[in-house]
Amino acid sequence: MRLLIHDANVLIDLLDLGLLDLALTLPYAMETTDLVRLEVQTPDQERALSRCVTSGRLSVLSSSSRQILDIRTIHSEDRKSVV
Repeated sequence: MRLLIHDANVLIDLLDLGLLDLALTLPYAMETTDLVRLEVQTPDQERALSRCVTSGRLSVLSSSSRQILDIRTIHSEDRKSVV
C-alpha cells in the first residue's frame, strides 16, 4: 500500500519530532512530492530527509511542468471565486 505525505506540515512535524525514521518502518511505501520537499527549510530537517530519500525508504515524486501549471490555474480560479 502507498502512503503519500502531501502536506508539508506533516513531514516537517515528523522531522522535528524525530519520528520520520519510525514512521518509515510502517508497512507502507512512503512517498512525498518535490513541492512538499521544497518546504523543508532547516539544514537538520534537510539532512534527515535526504538520508531517508537516499536510503530508498522515502520516494519523492516529481511534478511535471503541466501539473504545476494546472495547480496554478486551479489556485487562480479559487481566488477569483472568493472575491
